[in-house]
Amino acid sequence: MVNSRHLKRNEKIKLMKMLKALNYLYSLRHLETLLDIPYQNIWKYVNMIAIPSDEIAMDIITKLNNMKIIDRTISDIVDKYKDNIYGIASDIGFLSIYSLKLEDMLENIDIGLIIPLSEYAIPFASILAWELGAKLCIPPFSRKIIDTKIKVAWYYSSRNNELEFFLLPKMCIDEDVEIFLVDILIDDLEKLKTISLLLKSSNMKVQGIATVYISTDCLDFAITSITSLVFYVTTI
Repeated sequence: MVNSRHLKRNEKIKLMKMLKALNYLYSLRHLETLLDIPYQNIWKYVNMIAIPSDEIAMDIITKLNNMKIIDRTISDIVDKYKDNIYGIASDIGFLSIYSLKLEDMLENIDIGLIIPLSEYAIPFASILAWELGAKLCIPPFSRKIIDTKIKVAWYYSSRNNELEFFLLPKMCIDEDVEIFLVDILIDDLEKLKTISLLLKSSNMKVQGIATVYISTDCLDFAITSITSLVFYVTTI
């Protein structure tokens, strides 16, 4: 066992949530093999029936870190969906693990509002907002919506070669709230530029962006013109 420093309750809860997310993807028996802990105990942690002791929790954390289980799992799943990028949008296990990892990375960043940039990103945005304790603003993605309380930004899609739009509910506009943008795939530069312009014209500050896949041109633009905090798994 590793050194048994005292862990705060929220650290243990976060660990238990990570184990639950891993259990979406791996059986309890497989986790037992990886972590060298009886699967019955893991089942109790996953279902919040029991809380691991400081020593056991630190041992699990050390093994997860040393074996890079979280990073390897994320990479394996992204590779699994390489021919079906949007299939990853409904993989709750992956979205949970990625969101928990982002929560750690954003620990000292103020984020008040999460905005998904596509319909596919709504599950991801919902889980991340829950983990960060942030509000969620879901833009309407339908042309049929007629509402004077919505800001509309039109752009010519560089990906689809047609005129498209992005809608932002005015109820989500708050100059005092730090926002965070999420998507599954960011590869339409004109869309990204338009959204950036729309947010700037509304005096909204973007703290960061998270996506699974991003094109190199969108990545360059995001870092230089929107925010230096851009999280992604792989470029395309």
